[in-house]
Amino acid sequence: MRNARLPRTSPRPTIAVLLACALCGAASAQEASAPAAAAPAGTAPAGAGYAFYGEDNPFLPVAEPMLLGEGRFVARARELAGGEEPFGLVLSGGSARAFAHIGVLEVLEEEGLRPDFIVADSMGAIVALLYGAGLAPADIAELFAAYPAAGLFDPELPTKGGFLDAGRFMGLVRALVGELDLAELPIPAMVACEDLLSRRQVLLAEGDFATVMAAAFALPAIFEPVGFRGMLLIDGGVTELVPVGVAYRYTGRVAAATALYGRELDYGSPFVVINRAIDIGKTRASIKGMLERRPVVVRCAVEDLSYMEFSRPAEVAARGRESARAALPELRALASRREADPELARRRAYFRGRVAALVAARRFDASFALPPDSLPQVELRILDEASGGAEAFQGRRWVGPSALFRGGPASLSLATLAGLEGEGERAWGAGLEAALRGYAFPKHRDSGAAYEAGLRALLSGEGILDAELSSPEARELAAAARASLAFSPARGLVLRPLASGELELGLPGGEAAWRASGGLGLELGSPGAFGLGLAAALDSAGNRGPDAWARVAWEPGGLLALRGRGLVHAALEGPGLEAADSDPYRSLALEGLEATRTICSAEVMWLARPLEASFGELFIVQRPELGAYCDFSSAGGRRRLSFGAAASLGLSVLGLAPLELSAFCGAATDGSGWVLGLRAGRYY
Repeated sequence: MRNARLPRTSPRPTIAVLLACALCGAASAQEASAPAAAAPAGTAPAGAGYAFYGEDNPFLPVAEPMLLGEGRFVARARELAGGEEPFGLVLSGGSARAFAHIGVLEVLEEEGLRPDFIVADSMGAIVALLYGAGLAPADIAELFAAYPAAGLFDPELPTKGGFLDAGRFMGLVRALVGELDLAELPIPAMVACEDLLSRRQVLLAEGDFATVMAAAFALPAIFEPVGFRGMLLIDGGVTELVPVGVAYRYTGRVAAATALYGRELDYGSPFVVINRAIDIGKTRASIKGMLERRPVVVRCAVEDLSYMEFSRPAEVAARGRESARAALPELRALASRREADPELARRRAYFRGRVAALVAARRFDASFALPPDSLPQVELRILDEASGGAEAFQGRRWVGPSALFRGGPASLSLATLAGLEGEGERAWGAGLEAALRGYAFPKHRDSGAAYEAGLRALLSGEGILDAELSSPEARELAAAARASLAFSPARGLVLRPLASGELELGLPGGEAAWRASGGLGLELGSPGAFGLGLAAALDSAGNRGPDAWARVAWEPGGLLALRGRGLVHAALEGPGLEAADSDPYRSLALEGLEATRTICSAEVMWLARPLEASFGELFIVQRPELGAYCDFSSAGGRRRLSFGAAASLGLSVLGLAPLELSAFCGAATDGSGWVLGLRAGRYY
């Protein structure tokens, strides 16, 4: 049988076809690489998929981070390493869970394992920057204990990109560090942020300390983005919670402290779903980075905590300490022991005095100088205030738009108010409130001695003006002002000369009712622990006499709170005194004019920490208290004793800017009836 063969001419057409196809492919490639401008306006060019990788594509740079201050950062890290490969420490984000990093740093310091540089983002960056600036871990813990994070933020209408303003927190930071550049830190720190404009990661190792810190925790929609050198920066933790890849750019010796999220959640809440959706990406990126690089990891035992637990920094830090001790064998194998750098030791001594002065300032109710800004807000009060505020304004209920203007140590609040009491004469009105704290902190970071001495005196004042303009028959102008000069002749003791006045005036041409007082107060211990005072008072009715007050608070074992306060008004001249709305008495006031009025109030409260709870990862109940009270009132020869149950708590959104509430229910022994009260603020 003859073998079958292809015709001799068959290969030629095949080669020709292949050559033709190759030429067509080359022509297609040239067309694909042609400028996009050749396509009609508003249409995608042919072969746009190939042009995606061209140099003129504005999306491609998104993949590359922007680095600021890298050269000096690297040089300082190598200097600290002393010829060895630098030891890098990564502190993760995690909101309140990142307080655990304070405990981790304490253990590292005890072991002499000092990082040559730190990389961090989000809340971890706050701890990292303070530590890098020269604060000892114990000083960072003391600062957070004296200034709880929940009280350092103000709600605002989201006209600037966020619901919370961090101005007061940044004022505290500037009061602590003065004017400091990141590039000057004794322990170099690099902060990971994200730029909304370019969509690029930004790694900051230089720039104004306070500004960089504000950008580090600028969580989207919660805090406003931070403008910095033409960028609009937000928290870098939204894309990666543990940025270990950044640290490995500069060394192979890396340890990471994590504060990841592992608690059980209720996915019936839309906010929980959104929160978890964001968490998926940043946690996945973090785990992937750690699996690829395998750093030594201190897995802080805080994964079961809510990210809103800002009220318990000491407890969270203690968990970090225990977790770091468990990881000590790996940490010792990774890093070498060494003594503190001389520059760091000098900074430590300086910041020790600085922190002590700020803790002392807490007892003075000091306000820190702020750059000029304004906050649009809503003024809302539908409950009596439990404490604070001017007597003329106790019990009023209102709602309305307001604006807070701040600059330096002064603030001014303007509000248009609508009354909610249902009384015709309080249908609507306007209000103005101003406050001044007359101490400005020095900016130079070497003025520690003058700084601490200057804090021994603080001048403060505040005023409120309220106009009721509802009808021509019942127009009223009410004003109140207070001023005090606080000074401390000895550690732990504060003397406070003070003056106050209230005025109510019917408009137009109505009678004026006023009251004025001036005296001296003495305070000892932590705020609210012990105080007493004596003042001389007079009013428009012709009453003249002394006011005396005292208060005491004691929390044995941190489980119970024993509190008491007393107040005596006396009219040595005049027709007699009426009960005031602000008197600390939880029952019906004894009516009528009397020459003397005495109020005594006492309570024993269980500090019900086990009842703290979060709801939908949005609301959190903080510092709940339950207990009983006993109040006594005397007016002339009449007396009234009342007993009842009391409770108080803080209800917070996201763990910050809490609304404090107090409630009580009781009855007087003279059969005057039951009382039920709900008030804004803690009763004590």
